[in-house]
This record gives sequence, C-alpha cells and structure tokens, in this order.
Amino acid sequence: MYMKTLKTLKTLIITVLILLSVTLPASADMGPKPDLVIDFSGIHEPCVVTVLSTVKSYGPNQPMQIAWMPWWDEQAPAIDKEIYQKFIDETAHLNQDRTEQLYFWGVLEEKSPYVFGYYPPETFYVLVYFPETDSFLLSEESYTRTVFHTELSITVENGKLLFNARQPLYGIMKTWTDNDAVVLRLLVTIITEVVLGMFFMKYTSRSLLTVIGVNVLTQILLNIVIWLRYYVLRNSVSTYFPLLAGAEILIFLIEGFVYSKLIKREELSRPYLYALIANVFTFWLGLTAVVLGR
Repeated sequence: MYMKTLKTLKTLIITVLILLSVTLPASADMGPKPDLVIDFSGIHEPCVVTVLSTVKSYGPNQPMQIAWMPWWDEQAPAIDKEIYQKFIDETAHLNQDRTEQLYFWGVLEEKSPYVFGYYPPETFYVLVYFPETDSFLLSEESYTRTVFHTELSITVENGKLLFNARQPLYGIMKTWTDNDAVVLRLLVTIITEVVLGMFFMKYTSRSLLTVIGVNVLTQILLNIVIWLRYYVLRNSVSTYFPLLAGAEILIFLIEGFVYSKLIKREELSRPYLYALIANVFTFWLGLTAVVLGR
C-alpha cells in the first residue's frame, strides 16, 4: 500500500512540474528586474523629479544628450521638451565642479511618487526642478538602491532633500525579514524537501526528523545572511548574488554532511545528491515566488 501511494505521489509531482514548465510564461527578459519608487513630502509647489546616475549607462539606459526621443514625433511628451533640456543643461552645469560625474537618463515625473520602473541606477542622486522659481534642488548625498524593488520617501526640510528608506514589498512575501515571510519560507522549504526526499529514501521517524531539523537550522542560517544583506551590506547589487550563492553552497554542504552522518546509508544512499537537488529546487521556487509576487 505504501509503495503504491508513493508511486502515485511521484507521478503527481512529475505531472505538476511538467505542467508548470510548459504553462509559465517565458521570454528572454523574464525574471525580477530592479525598479525604484520615491514618495515626497514637504513640497508644496509644482515640481519635476529625476535621479542622476553615478555611472554612464546601466541596462538599456544611456545619458540623454538632447531633448528628443523617437516617439515624440508621433506623440506629444507628457512633460515639455524645454523641461528635459533644462535637466540636461543643469546636469552639465553640476558636472563642471564635480570629480564624480552625474548622468541624466531622461526619466522624469511631475507627481509623487516618482517611478523609475526599469533598471534604475544602482547609486544615484535626486534632482528636483521647481518651474515656478526656475530653480533646482540636488540631494547632498547619494543613495544605493536594493537589488530588486526599492522604495524611498524623501522629505524636503530647510532646502535639503532627506532620504528615508522604507522596506520594499515583494508581493505575497512582504519583506524578506517579516516574521510571516520567515515562517512561510521555512514551511515551504520543509514541505518541499520532505516530498522530494520520497524519491531518495523510505522515511523512518529518525530520517524524517533529521530532514526537518536540519532545514530548521539552515533556515536560521539563511535568515542571518538575509539580515546581513539588508542591514549591514545595504543589499547592494555587488554583494547580493555572491552572498546568496555562498549561503546556498554552505547550506548544501551542511545538509549533505548531516544526512550522511545521521541517516543510514541503506535508507539514503546519496545524501549529497539529495541535498543538492532539494536546495536547487527550493531556490527555484523562491525565485519564482519573487517573479510572480511582484
């Protein structure tokens, strides 16, 4: 009875995975992309906002040299061309006295929130233009965004732009450090790895508790890494992927070692292979959740 149920469950899992692989939308540009949202407070007059990059280009973005875009000939721009030209001229003026050059990529907003929806610069300054007084206000400090979704609030006080970082939302997962998200990740990981374990071993109470226990411990390790990424390393692009890859490799090695020592070989003959497949699969589930949850 057990073997028949296990065979049916395996068939069901394989069927679901095949259906997911052929039904999820795919394209050359799929996957999570960075974006930026900035809310403003303390501004009581009309303004136009942009961010100035500290690098010349990133993704599809390039510096705007003249106030012209291909689609302007067929569709009137939402913001007047003269405004774009003012930002181009102001950026050139700022660069005259700067060692670190700034670049205007042409993404403007006349309202709050300011949204840079596709590959915003990693490190940037905020530049605000006030049409009524024909004046600009540049943030005194730069800000480094997070890897994917970044939300900021900016307050204008005494003629200065002050950054107030906010934790981003990741769809159903909320923030990576929310208690709900920690519990959700733990449950999904345990359920997934227990189910995948059916392909590699016939569970005993000892082996089942070992799989559950080692996943609780490695999830604690993973959440420590996530905490470091957010609050110590500021979640920058340059640290995100090396840190995440290092954590996943370490977790795989820990799980494989523990399984090899605590689960009998006749129950689990390939502990490291099981640990590798289980961790790759749960990582894929997590990445899929980020993509679909945005």
